[in-house]
Amino acid sequence: MRTTIVRIAIFNESFWNKGLIESQNLQPLKILAKKDKRYQIEVTAFISLLEIIRSWKLILRYIEQQRSEGVIFKVFPILYLPSRLFYPRWFMLPTLLLNTFPYILYLLIVDRKTKHKVYYNLRSYEIALCFSLLYRYPDRLVFDPRTDMILEQVTIGTWKEKSISYKIWRILECYIITHTCKTLFISEPMRDDILDRCSLDHQENKYIVHYNQVDFERFYTQEHTKDISFLYSGTLGHYNDFSFYLKFMKVAIKKWPDAILHVVTNTRPNLFIGELAKPEFKELSKNVKFHLAPKYEEIPKIYSICNYGLQLMRNADSRMGVKYVEYIAAGLTPIVNDKVKGAVQFSRKMKVGIVIEDYSLDHLIKFLAEQIEQNISPAPNWENIRELIDMNLSYGILAQIFD
Repeated sequence: MRTTIVRIAIFNESFWNKGLIESQNLQPLKILAKKDKRYQIEVTAFISLLEIIRSWKLILRYIEQQRSEGVIFKVFPILYLPSRLFYPRWFMLPTLLLNTFPYILYLLIVDRKTKHKVYYNLRSYEIALCFSLLYRYPDRLVFDPRTDMILEQVTIGTWKEKSISYKIWRILECYIITHTCKTLFISEPMRDDILDRCSLDHQENKYIVHYNQVDFERFYTQEHTKDISFLYSGTLGHYNDFSFYLKFMKVAIKKWPDAILHVVTNTRPNLFIGELAKPEFKELSKNVKFHLAPKYEEIPKIYSICNYGLQLMRNADSRMGVKYVEYIAAGLTPIVNDKVKGAVQFSRKMKVGIVIEDYSLDHLIKFLAEQIEQNISPAPNWENIRELIDMNLSYGILAQIFD
């Protein structure tokens, strides 16, 4: 039986912290390998030498744990600082390519000799660029962006729209997509936005929507309390303005005085905790509860004490994020505003959750109260939803991608 090797290629991401790489990429592929013995899962990681020195014990422990589950790791040290200063601005491109060139050449030579089928699951724009330029077999490359990097960099202020970096990466994005065999998108709006700006036709077999996967069994809980309890889970910053969630709660407690907002985040407290201390939010001290950097196994328990999951954004975003999918898996009713285009599209398509089309807080709370009190939110088709986003059921999608 011929083995198919799927290598998750990552660049300058701390895979050993059990973050998004674990949930978005590694776990679904491990399930695929358990279901179909033809598959061998590997991780090819290009990691800053400084980060390797600083975290080598954690890295070795994590690699050993994954090896016991059948995952093989190759870690290549690079001279690239683990710093926000090294976001992919145009003048960093030569450094990016020089750091990865010898390793990709080595992989190319090794792969030429193997009798196995090899695919690279390219997790970011940076590593996808390196492989699409340097690796000679585009039919083995699957571009797997988990974000619209160009839009994201503009939103967080790293680039300005129409800047040199913006213009160059617009060209490079189209090059990557046309020089890899498939591109995965985590929502229909994300696919449409990127393909449209590259003026590319929507080829169903080449440009595939593959939603973020979660383990429904991990988040399974008994029926949630009927008390009003909101949850925000994820980072706090440019995309997710904590002050807006506090303003939401300030209006919400006028309707539900005992409502609680549970905040689950790994963001450093000094970047957002000061917002709650402002005079305008003084009244919320008893209505906001923080769960800072909880352990991986603690998260489902926190979700189980909530009944509404919030994703309210100021700037338009095309993704259907992990938090939204986790809310659904945990049995929460997701509440999204119309800026979150990927989640909005899925909510309407699958008839799940509440979509708010007006950013006005007063309107939002009034509309939400009507939905809650009248139980207007339609009953979702859970079988179809689980088939699409439960990693234990949707491994067949991955088998089609890496076939």
